[in-house]
Amino acid sequence: KQNNKNIENEFELSTSDGELKVKQKTKFKNGIEKETELELKKNETLHVDQEGGESVDIDAAGAGEIEIRKDKFKGRTRLPLSVNSNNELVITRPDGSTKIVSVLPDQAVEKMQEKGVLVQEDNVELTTNESGDPVYQVRQEINKKFLGFIAMKFGAETSVSATDSSDVTTSSTETRLWRRFLESLAR
Repeated sequence: KQNNKNIENEFELSTSDGELKVKQKTKFKNGIEKETELELKKNETLHVDQEGGESVDIDAAGAGEIEIRKDKFKGRTRLPLSVNSNNELVITRPDGSTKIVSVLPDQAVEKMQEKGVLVQEDNVELTTNESGDPVYQVRQEINKKFLGFIAMKFGAETSVSATDSSDVTTSSTETRLWRRFLESLAR
């Protein structure tokens, strides 16, 4: 929490052996900087208060995975995650640039459910899309009818932008040409 306007805190998060490692960087207005490292044990979480009374909990989800929880919804990520001085979540993209994560897992799941996607509690992943922007993704199987009466399942991936919750896309994950052809004929 930011209690003093003369101090800015930033946190870099990582995991090791199922424990969350937090590197706190404190910048004082007089130019002095201080770094502190701490390790949260299993079942300990980092609670981040955000604007508007919102909050998010962050903890280790396994080797190299960080879990972000908002209410009863959670998302996992392997991306480098930090908390800036405004208590906003920030990911580091593959090209090294950073992006603020303004959409939390609960909002992403809500948007997916509005589109008819069944989201299980532990299958939401915060990752990046082809252009390097952060997205929440869910992989699932969709039931369709081939020729109107033959039931078939096809792989699909639904993504919600982590910066704009109105940006929701669903795409096929079928890789074999004949499966894509069958899917194009199914409804």
